[in-house]
This record gives sequence, structure tokens and C-alpha cells, in this order.
Amino acid sequence: MVSLRGLFFVLCCCVVWGCASGESVDGGVDLLLDRGAGYEARAVAMDRVVGEDWGLAEKMLYRIILEGGHDNRLRFKAIDFLVGRDVERFEAVMGDGLARVGNVGVLEGLVDLAVEKGWRSWGGSLVRSYAGEMLGVDDLDRVERRGLLGLFEGEGIEDIVWGVVKGEGSVLERVAGWEVLCRLGGREVAEGYLKGVGADDGQLLIDLRGGMDDLGVVAMNREEVLWLMYLRMAGQREYYERLRGLVKILDDGQRGGLELRHLGELYLRGEDVCKDTFKEVAMRMAFLMKGRRHVLGGRFVEVLGDKHRQLFKNSHEDLVWGDFMSLSRLLWFMEDKAVVADLFAQAEADLRDKKGEHGGILRVVDGVAMAAGYQGKAGRDDRYVSSGGLIRALYLGGFHYHFHAQRYDNGRYAGPGDYDMRFARRIGGGCVLFTFVEEGVLNVDFYTGGGVVIDMGCLVR
Repeated sequence: MVSLRGLFFVLCCCVVWGCASGESVDGGVDLLLDRGAGYEARAVAMDRVVGEDWGLAEKMLYRIILEGGHDNRLRFKAIDFLVGRDVERFEAVMGDGLARVGNVGVLEGLVDLAVEKGWRSWGGSLVRSYAGEMLGVDDLDRVERRGLLGLFEGEGIEDIVWGVVKGEGSVLERVAGWEVLCRLGGREVAEGYLKGVGADDGQLLIDLRGGMDDLGVVAMNREEVLWLMYLRMAGQREYYERLRGLVKILDDGQRGGLELRHLGELYLRGEDVCKDTFKEVAMRMAFLMKGRRHVLGGRFVEVLGDKHRQLFKNSHEDLVWGDFMSLSRLLWFMEDKAVVADLFAQAEADLRDKKGEHGGILRVVDGVAMAAGYQGKAGRDDRYVSSGGLIRALYLGGFHYHFHAQRYDNGRYAGPGDYDMRFARRIGGGCVLFTFVEEGVLNVDFYTGGGVVIDMGCLVR
């Protein structure tokens, strides 16, 4: 059996699938790979390379299929060569690389070929591809779904995907399958499958079942699976057992909708917070939110369609007990003078830096509130790219935060955009956005991957 630490390591690693370049058959390869050359010239070059050096040609053909920017006619010509030369090898090699096919047209062609040939061995690879995001395409309309239903005719899509999760494929395939299953059926369906998991079903499923039974949470995607695995490692045993004991004493109203992002706050507060019923924490938060200044950014419409949804009074019914607990902690951070001073210092640094947004994590260390800044990856001034270290720091509690501080008068961009919401869905954490609305004033928005956005008011320097 693969160890829990081993699974965690595999999921954290970036898998690279590719080939070497720089070889040439009298310039034929250079022309073949030249995206600026015409199709006819490149097709002739492909014929030449295939005829003179198959070993080199095979590498180049797979590269053309997988790399971006190549003419689709050339890609399909490459597929024809490879299938014609050795169909069984193509099934094996292309199956491993299927999740890297970024062109929808080529993916459709490959799926049609797989269904025609009956390549059930591609089931796990199709699921890995399905787990990836395809903007603007509903999960029900994905080509991978069509391929899976065609290959496993007579079975329902959820059962097909569950077969991959329980199968003997790579851990990456099985985690991808779990993410797809959760997207298709939601938490209730996921819990139904987990209830049938036994001690012989492997570490991944044992961890997922343990998270549901012990902590009342369901890890819904790859990042949340990593999070849960971390909590269940031997080094976090004391932390995990304390959480397990606290969750046991929660009533149904408190356990409802409990997620991984709530657990850190539950750990901090301990038994005392368990005495607060859902109704009590909701009424307390409604009182604390009165009289605050709000800035409803215009771009918020792209997220929920109505910028007024971010007002607490209009969206409190979307919150669960764990959210009220988290929001009260966020207000505590907003009232801490040292934290506020640090946030303004970081916002000013972000304002001066035009190479990328700044951010970090709000957390409690030995009872002290902290706004710990984490250097984001340089790139665009309108996007914060979090480091892996920041994501892992969230496993033991806290809020992910970043700034919209391109200018002081930035109220138009108050509130998370579509990219911010997709990021929140991916990491599963509670997120906070600080936006300059005037010099010395930061608007504060709390948001989650579940679509909740709450304008918490403003900080004043």
C-alpha cells in the first residue's frame, strides 16, 4: 500500500511529459516545427522526416500533437502516421499524454478514435482531462464525458468516474476522478460513494472517508485532497484528534456545510465556540455588520450578476455556521491596529510595484493576529499568483488575502473578479480582498469558492 506521505508527495509534484528537441534531418525538423511556415511546406517536411528517421520523427509527431500553436491539419496528419505505424504503441503513449492536449478540435478527434477502437485504457486519461478547466463549456457538454459514455456504454457517468477513483491507475488519475465526481454530483453524491469505502480500498479513499467521518468535511478537489492528507499525516496527529473531538460535540445546525476552511477557526476557539448555536452566531454577526461603509464594485456583476448580493443583509442566508464563525474572526483582524498598519504598508508596496499584485495570509500565531505577506509570482499587475508555501500555510487555518491596489481611486475594482472566484474554488479556503477606494481607505471583501461574497466594510489608516 502506498503511504500517505508518498501520496501527498506525488500530488504536490508537477508532472512533466515531453521530449527533447534540437535534432535535425538536414533542416527538415526545423521546418516541421516552424509554426510560421505554411501547411504544405511543413507537411512535405513531415513526410521527409518520417521517411528518413522514424525514431526522430516519432518524437516530433507527438510534440506537434501536444504543443500549442500548430496547424490542426498537421496534427491530424501526425496522428495518422503514428496510428498507421503502430496502433498499440499509439494507444499507450497518447493515452499517457491525453490530459496535455489543449486543442479542443484535436481532443475531439482523439476521443472519436478511442471510441471507434474501443480503447478503454484511456478511461483514466479522459478523466484527468475532464478534471481540467475548460472555460465556457459546461461539464455536461465536455467531449471527455462523451468519450467515457461511448467507451463504457450502458454505464452512468458517475459510476464510470467512480470506477477510475477506485481503480488501479495513478494517484493523479484517481484524484482527478474524485474531483470530476464531486463536480458532477455534488457533496451529497460524493458522500454516498464514500459510505461504501472499506479498509481495503487504498489510502486515498480511506483518507476521504476519514475526513467525512471524523471531521464532517468532504474534500471536493485536488487541493482539498492535499489539505486533508496533510491533516491526517502523523505529524499533525494531535491537531487532527483535537478537531475530531470538537466536531463530535457540534449539533446538526453547526455541522451543516462544514468545510476544511472552517476547521482552523474551530481549533482556535475550542469547546467554547461549540456552545454558540447557528441562530445565535447569525444574530450576533448581523448586529456587528450594521453601520459599516460599503463600496460595491461595478465588476462584481460578472461574478454573481448583482453587486448588491455582497451586502450581508442580502446574502446571509447563503452562510453556514462555520462561515459566521470565520467572519467574526475576520472582524477581529480588522480591529487589530498592528494588522491594519501592516496591511496598509503592504498595500502601498503593491501600489508602487507594477509587476504583480501582493498578498499573504491572515493568521493567529500564539494568540497574536498577523498579516503575513507572501511574495507572489511576478507577472501581471492585475493578478496575484500565490506561492505553494502560502497555500500550504492555510492548512492550519487563516485567510488568504490579496490587494487591488493599482491606484488609490480603485473602487471600480472592489470585490473579487471571475479569476479570483475560480482561484477560491480551487484552493477551498476563505479569501479576503483589500481594495484601495481612496488614499488611506481599504475596502474589505470576504469570498469563498462556493460563491459567497460579503462586503465587510472599510479599513481607515
